[in-house]
Amino acid sequence: MEKIITIGVFLILLSCGSNTEYLKEVNSEKMVKMVNESSANNSDSLNILIPLEFQLPSDRAKIKRMQLYYMVDGKIQNQIDDYVVMNGETDRTIYGIEELKIYPKSIYLLQRNFFISKEYGNRILKKYNKKNVADIQSGDTINVTSYQQFRKDFPEFVQVLRKKTDSVFFRINIDKELIRDEKKIKW
Repeated sequence: MEKIITIGVFLILLSCGSNTEYLKEVNSEKMVKMVNESSANNSDSLNILIPLEFQLPSDRAKIKRMQLYYMVDGKIQNQIDDYVVMNGETDRTIYGIEELKIYPKSIYLLQRNFFISKEYGNRILKKYNKKNVADIQSGDTINVTSYQQFRKDFPEFVQVLRKKTDSVFFRINIDKELIRDEKKIKW
């Protein structure tokens, strides 16, 4: 009876795939950006884009397929509408990460619906001697600073992010092995 239970548990674990940590969240050197998306709904706010970067493994050439699911406050986000996946090497949007033939050294996500007040936006811009929020035209995007520098300069902002239960769940096929890797975002 014990052998049957042991074999059953082994088969279940084998079918579920590995839960090994495979990707590494890195303190990104990518740029934090601000977007003025003035509309009736958010006329007093700006969208801030914070790069959430993950380094792919050195054996990424063996990856057959990768899927990712981004969760904010326990809700799965919609790629394109809520966030975009970017190639860490070229800074170009990846529309279908599961369809790539060759994976880059890193990828990063930009959440599209993270709003801050224009007053707080001015405080951030002033720190980096950038233009005033009033000078940013509707639809314009400006580079603020690297995320690594932003974290140092605005630790209170990062602390607010860390209080959330945001995570990214990866499913990676390497040869015939399925690897599952869920990351609570450390911001």
